[in-house]
Amino acid sequence: MAYIYKDRIKGNTVLFKPSKFKTIVIDAVNEADPQQKILSTIDNHEIDDCIVKIIYSVKPEQVYSVNASQIKKKLTRTQFSSITPVVVQNPSRTVLPELDACLYNSPLKALDKYLELKPELDKPELMRKAQLLIKELN
Repeated sequence: MAYIYKDRIKGNTVLFKPSKFKTIVIDAVNEADPQQKILSTIDNHEIDDCIVKIIYSVKPEQVYSVNASQIKKKLTRTQFSSITPVVVQNPSRTVLPELDACLYNSPLKALDKYLELKPELDKPELMRKAQLLIKELN
């Protein structure tokens, strides 16, 4: 369906077709080939004559494996498109303040405190191995 727009200033009549807006969000963080994931996801959407926004997420080490020009080629059937990469940082490790003081005094005490927080680990075996390593280093 087309619409007629009359320009009030110049008096020109313009025929236009309303656009569809599409936002495609792609999570490629856990993908071995993020480029392929992005391109295949775009293929799965109807983008002809639409205004399309692509938002894709990758890890910092995956940034250079994504080729923006190939993505732009896929978007040539659109009226307008934008590509927005989101670089997802690796979650930082939890810092345990109670370990800091122990670590400087004794690595075995620090390991003992850490293993108290991790019940799934074999504490007696790991403590035994740590003691052997410390003896070997001394």
